[in-house]
Amino acid sequence: MPLYVEARLPAEAATWRELILVPLADVHIGAAEFDERLFLRKLEWIAAEPNRFAIINGDLLNMAVRHSKSDIYSETMRPRDAKRWALKALRPIADRILSATTGNHEERMSREMDVDLIEEIAEELGVPFDRAGCVLKVAFGPGDGHLKRMVYTIYHTHGSTGSRRPGGKLNHMEDLSNAWEGVDVFISGHSHAKIVYKERKLVVDNRNGRITQREVLHVNNSAFLGWGGYSERKGYRPSSLGPPHIILRGDHKEALAVA
Repeated sequence: MPLYVEARLPAEAATWRELILVPLADVHIGAAEFDERLFLRKLEWIAAEPNRFAIINGDLLNMAVRHSKSDIYSETMRPRDAKRWALKALRPIADRILSATTGNHEERMSREMDVDLIEEIAEELGVPFDRAGCVLKVAFGPGDGHLKRMVYTIYHTHGSTGSRRPGGKLNHMEDLSNAWEGVDVFISGHSHAKIVYKERKLVVDNRNGRITQREVLHVNNSAFLGWGGYSERKGYRPSSLGPPHIILRGDHKEALAVA
């Protein structure tokens, strides 16, 4: 089962009218195409305001190893150096990272050596970690007059689709939600496609004898990876760089994303 995490927010969160969550995924530190400048700018942006937070959602490190698809000879950092670089970059926002999970690139090492560098990074930063995914409870804001605060449930996992077409990637996002009830936001990645969409689900409320509707936000993360190398050889199209920003409202129940 995924790890259940209740976000640790400061006392001032009770006054926030919105909270912004940035998924840090598909960063690929160590790859020749890694956009270091964009990544560091995003970390600075998160640190600039107290209501901005992040999650780590896999493939933080590129992790080219001997038998991987990535070209080990074009890497700019060895895995241990990439881990050190990531720790140095993330440490200033360690208290803003709410949870972390691993991706298929880090799994290359965990399969061969039973070592998960994202788990080690999360432990050193004091961030809750689960290898498969996390359920994150976020409660903040002044509420809407009836509630003292707004509560959101977020599920994030790296994802695994091999589809090249946008429709196939969207289908994979939808599949993530089919097994869940009560989640407001689903976050995935892996496919390097910036996709945001909403749907509504019918909810039978037997306690109050009524049928309500629940709005669900789906967000798929893009990458911090320029086009070239493996993506060029495989014929993949360039993808939009950087993550969507997820905005959670604190004065009424609404989750939206800015791509």
